Amino acid sequence: MGHEVVECSFPGNHVSPQAVEYMRMKGKIPTIGQLNECDVIVSAYHEYTQPWLRAAYRQEQWKRLKPQVIARFDESMDRGDLFLPRRMEELLDWADVYSFPAAQDAEKYGGQWLPYGSDTHMFNRNRTGESVFPGKKYNVAFIGSLYAGRKAYLDQLAPSLADGVEIQCGNSLVYELGIPNGLASMELLAKNYREIKIFFCLPPLSRLIVQKLWT
Repeated sequence: MGHEVVECSFPGNHVSPQAVEYMRMKGKIPTIGQLNECDVIVSAYHEYTQPWLRAAYRQEQWKRLKPQVIARFDESMDRGDLFLPRRMEELLDWADVYSFPAAQDAEKYGGQWLPYGSDTHMFNRNRTGESVFPGKKYNVAFIGSLYAGRKAYLDQLAPSLADGVEIQCGNSLVYELGIPNGLASMELLAKNYREIKIFFCLPPLSRLIVQKLWT
């Protein structure tokens, strides 16, 4: 889009002090000076990123940053397992502007409602116009966490499935000595998306529409 981007991605949803020090040693965490040269700072997936920011920077330094910090939340606040409402005061304190994927949260916490994500369907068709799916490894699959609610949903759905229909579920992650390899995981995720004939969206914990993007 014509912008010069200083990228910093953290390896997972849970803070690892060892990973912070390793990234700092390798120059993979921007300094406060580098951040001050930016026009804007985007904290994507803010509920997961903010603890990493707290581990990587002193809060008094962060609050004196010159550019505005935009927090882009990924979850709705009613997702019970993350206990987000009790963290909101601190989460909001690490940004200046906020965007939420759930309209009710934008209204409650004073941010913008910016839904995101889209499903992209790309079909190859034969001479008669019928859809075909070349090179598909999985007929029906879901990529993501199979937590208790989703497992219960599948258990109730299973008796209604036609004979021979099986839903494959799992995550596409590559680890190196316990630390996720982000680039390799994204390449594997893209590969797995391309191998799925039908992506079956399991219900979320949040009051959101689960939307997946693949190419």
